[in-house]
Amino acid sequence: MIAAVGSLITSNPAVGKDSQLRVLKPSTPWNLNYGTNSCRLARVFGSGDEQVAFYIEKYGISSDFTLLIAGKSISSVLDPSAKLRFSNGGGATNLTGGDFGTFGPSLFSTSATLNPATFAKQEDRAKLRRLMRSTYSKDAESLPDDEDLAPAALHQITWVELLRGKRTVRLMTGPWDATMAAMDKCVDDLVRTWGVDPAELKSIKSGPTPSDNFRISVVRRIIDHYPHAAVSNHTEANLSARLTIDTKGHVEACELTDITDAKDFDDYPCEVFKKYGQFSPAVDANGNAVKSIYRTKILYRFG
Repeated sequence: MIAAVGSLITSNPAVGKDSQLRVLKPSTPWNLNYGTNSCRLARVFGSGDEQVAFYIEKYGISSDFTLLIAGKSISSVLDPSAKLRFSNGGGATNLTGGDFGTFGPSLFSTSATLNPATFAKQEDRAKLRRLMRSTYSKDAESLPDDEDLAPAALHQITWVELLRGKRTVRLMTGPWDATMAAMDKCVDDLVRTWGVDPAELKSIKSGPTPSDNFRISVVRRIIDHYPHAAVSNHTEANLSARLTIDTKGHVEACELTDITDAKDFDDYPCEVFKKYGQFSPAVDANGNAVKSIYRTKILYRFG
């Protein structure tokens, strides 16, 4: 289901004397897409050949989200070395280049946040990973959530921009309070369809945490199984697995989400997760175990 959120912004922001700053106003309302596995808010900025696509997407209850910005007219700033910032100090790390259909070149991040405190932690974590030059470590896992910003703070956020060198492209999004309220309602409805209480998810203090032998008992079994059809077609894929963890730490349910075209890949990872996956369950502030969601990525690659 798709719903329009809010109205168009018609004010014309002052650009100033810096000719390197481009400011784009929205040309469509926010459109909220109620998906099976996610909630997506999308909007187009500019007009004609200058159109820029922008969306944020949530796969569950979290203070961070996936973000994409794309457009042929802003290709000069669409580089992984660029910096992405919201007007309040939030932002996105781990930017990845790509292509977004008719809009052309894009930048994508799975760790965007409106919370300046969370973003500062993400930047510190990213710097540490670069220094360690590590392809995998526990530091690469998700950070604990900070508290969500209050509506008054969200109302103060009015733009997002990309900076690369002396060039800056700013999208005038308008206040985010009503926008994120619609997103949060969508996410609450979404997790209920998974059989999980959103109030319980929001009460989680820690966890769920994979067992110490998770990489041997689960990850190794998945990595060693490359589907025959995918081998024959020399197909690679990026998958996301959403696991429902019960109060005993068992994998109650598993759902694979295609991030790339994965028609040659089967449900074997979910079979492994449900048979061998063991977790320390999530707990609330009172130390009570609660049902929770755990997400992980699976990358199928030829050596």
